[in-house]
Amino acid sequence: MSSTAPGYRRATPIGSYDKIYAAVRRIPRGRVASYGQVAEAAGLGGHARQVGYGLHALPHDTDVPWHRVVNAQGKISLRGEGEAAALQRALLEAEGVVFHAGRIDLQRYGWKARAKPARRRQETGVTAKKSASTKGSRGAARAKRAYWLVKSEPFKYSWDDLDRDGRTYWDGVRNYTARNNLQAMKKGDLVLYYHSNEGKEVVGVAEVAREAYPDPTTDDERWVVVDVVPVAPLAEPVTLAAIKADPALRDMALVRQSRLSVMPVTSKEFNRVLKLGKTVRPG
Repeated sequence: MSSTAPGYRRATPIGSYDKIYAAVRRIPRGRVASYGQVAEAAGLGGHARQVGYGLHALPHDTDVPWHRVVNAQGKISLRGEGEAAALQRALLEAEGVVFHAGRIDLQRYGWKARAKPARRRQETGVTAKKSASTKGSRGAARAKRAYWLVKSEPFKYSWDDLDRDGRTYWDGVRNYTARNNLQAMKKGDLVLYYHSNEGKEVVGVAEVAREAYPDPTTDDERWVVVDVVPVAPLAEPVTLAAIKADPALRDMALVRQSRLSVMPVTSKEFNRVLKLGKTVRPG
């Protein structure tokens, strides 16, 4: 067992961690907050993933109340669950937090924090809702558009987190093949958003809003990030089991290279997943 807090693995510390820990300490006893809320409270709006990395770095004997941070659905979903999840639930129940079917009522127990001003990028206004004036100029780009799939553990950064934040950078990739795929992404490419470990399903469609640039969470120049924005959730999530059972998707990288976190998707595969998800292809 490592020296990190239960259920977390150590990540490389970054300067924002002190702000994250200060924000978590503000969560009152008997209240919970999502990763996105903590990011906002720390002045890091749009970077809920950093909150997960910061919590990963905590030692066992920390005084930071890490157990008060849950996912955007009000669920405990630590990697591997088991003792770590049981401990988190026990700590919360000891503070009077009640669970119903494994969920916490965020309306009742959610922390109503006064968020610090978030540092927004100039591009933050670029969202999935495109104005009529931009549709014509993007016609040519659609024809050259590529398609991808990215994986995220929902307890770290879920589709709901991205939808709420409006934009994030895709950091933490430390595999060369996945890194190369990030570098190949172009602005306007569409991305299937896949919940890994918990759920194991495609839940939404995102779009690349900024092409590869150095990963701000590390000083190692080998690694890069891209910015993504939400386009639309799938009307019905498409599970890994459904993908494996579909003959049209038998060669999909998600099936053949299951451990890869960023992978290409063909146009036919992309369209098939949307059809299974009863979702209209974005324009």
